Amino acid sequence: HLALDEVVADARTFTDEVAERATAVGVSPDGRSKTVSSSSALDEVSAEFQSDDKVVLVMTEALEAAIKRLRSNIAKVDSDPVTEDLLIGISARLEQLHWMWQAQSA
Repeated sequence: HLALDEVVADARTFTDEVAERATAVGVSPDGRSKTVSSSSALDEVSAEFQSDDKVVLVMTEALEAAIKRLRSNIAKVDSDPVTEDLLIGISARLEQLHWMWQAQSA
């Protein structure tokens, strides 16, 4: 539960930081849930009760997918060092969270 809270808190921070940066460079972010979910690279998670092992696996895979997608986007903004730095910082934190979740299944 506490580990999930940590991911949620970081995700909220990342969302705000990226939206503010997008606005600063003249992009109008569309954060509506329908838009976000339709363009997500993550698999839908079951609403049913899941075992601890399954939750750890789902979170580890979701973090891995997010990191992979973020890294491909970092390469696209290399002409904007401020945006690149923001995304690198987010990537570093996601990699740390991924490691912590992955360690739970070891």
